Amino acid sequence: MRNFRYFPKAGELVPILKKLIDEGKGDEINPDLLGEFLGWMTERIENPSTPNDWIAGDPDVVADHANDPFNNFTSPPNIRSLYYFAMMMETIVGTQWAEKVPESVPVYNIAGDQDPVGLYGEGVNAVSNWLEETGHQVKTKIYSGYRHEIHNYRDIRDEVEDGIIDFLNSIINK
Repeated sequence: MRNFRYFPKAGELVPILKKLIDEGKGDEINPDLLGEFLGWMTERIENPSTPNDWIAGDPDVVADHANDPFNNFTSPPNIRSLYYFAMMMETIVGTQWAEKVPESVPVYNIAGDQDPVGLYGEGVNAVSNWLEETGHQVKTKIYSGYRHEIHNYRDIRDEVEDGIIDFLNSIINK
């Protein structure tokens, strides 16, 4: 059995998704499977208004995200896309993965500690640790109290942007 420790529910759903793909149903959309796959992401949110509230605490950011045709799960992805997403999440695990990342590529890992995609900071720190263990230059910044779209929170937007710019400048000015 595959290790899906870093993305809950994937281990249960991958065999189902794979079977559906093998049956020729990969292009079909099944909102129930999407709900099973991502439904856990609002578990820590008291009284979520939408299934996408994991994205941000600001309802305007959630609505903007939902209306963006290039950046949302509001229009359910097909079965094949869910499968590939789960497999991608499994791939980014451990030092064996980190060894494949060129050491010449500096990494700035940023996330909110309330972001379920990064397992509330645990997954982000794990990725940073794997990269550091394999000799990579890594800087990590976890924003306390924030969810997925840290760059869209009005109160920290400038800080997030400044952090990215400072990181890039530190690389360019070496």
